[in-house]
Amino acid sequence: MLLAVKVWTPKHILLLAIITMKKTYFLQVPQTCEDPAWNDIIFKIPAPEQADGMRFVERKILMTSTPNKKNKRGETQNLARQAGTGKRDETLLGSFEKGIDIREMPPKLINEDGYLSLYGGYGRAAIFDELGYSAWVYDIYEYDQSTRNGLQTNDLEVLEDAAISDNGSAKSKPAEKSDYVGILIRRIKDHGWNRDQMQEWFNSIEHCLTKRQVAEYISSAILKEHAEGRIEWFKEHEINQIVANHDPSLIILNTTDAEKGNNQRFIRTARSMMRSYVNSGGVTQGYCLWNSQASSHEGIDDAHIAAENIMNEFVDECMEFAAAINYFKTKPCKPQKVVFQKIGTDNLVGSVVDYPAL
Repeated sequence: MLLAVKVWTPKHILLLAIITMKKTYFLQVPQTCEDPAWNDIIFKIPAPEQADGMRFVERKILMTSTPNKKNKRGETQNLARQAGTGKRDETLLGSFEKGIDIREMPPKLINEDGYLSLYGGYGRAAIFDELGYSAWVYDIYEYDQSTRNGLQTNDLEVLEDAAISDNGSAKSKPAEKSDYVGILIRRIKDHGWNRDQMQEWFNSIEHCLTKRQVAEYISSAILKEHAEGRIEWFKEHEINQIVANHDPSLIILNTTDAEKGNNQRFIRTARSMMRSYVNSGGVTQGYCLWNSQASSHEGIDDAHIAAENIMNEFVDECMEFAAAINYFKTKPCKPQKVVFQKIGTDNLVGSVVDYPAL
């Protein structure tokens, strides 16, 4: 519907242009590679991106069945997803149901000896099949050793960097911690990377991580690489299953950072442990300890011993607390004040008043 104005000012024209533009973000997807409508789509979508170690070859309309999505063993392989693609974002399907979004980049292919392998846009491939899209626009690249950055030594590293960067923008489904850490561990093994080189790598790729996340991922990669061959790291759901199969009455406790004084994991189990102790008539409640970050035998032992000390200190404090209640004969805690939040009463909103504040 056109704007009802008597005089068309530049402001009105700009507003109408914006409204019109919003209506044309999504264009109908042509069903054949030969459809001339692709020419308009190619003209409107963003210019091809550049990637270290690669050279853009061409933007081409291909059958959606053309891109190779498997490795040499015939396995579907997404280099940017070490832990799999995870659950699909249904809003992505809704977007593609509207057509082709001319604001977004096409999927990316690498030409490997004539095979066009998909490395950017895995999530879209299954959607094309589901929506019956038989043709799409793709950006095709090839390796170019002359454009590698100082951290890239082979084509696999070039491809890994390009794939993780393609999932690093705010618009895409973000790569997970395990995706970044998996690449870093390989670089540590292959090249002996130190913390500075890993930081430089993060600076060379596209991502939306905070400085704190980058530092955490680097530390995790160093710990995990150091632990390999020394410590078996299990996922939490694996630990739950192992312990349940052995003795479901055991209370599971992750001792990570206990040696640093972190008692929160134990505190979260304390109330139910105390209740079970009372209900059982004084049966000692057993814990099963594990650790998700220790990288050495000594680290495991130190964390477990620290967790035991935390338990003992907690019991001592409980006994001291109970003795104080029996001695002083007072109620140890109760609500005394509230920050008043009810609008429309005699009390001032935002003031501290006696409890209960009716």
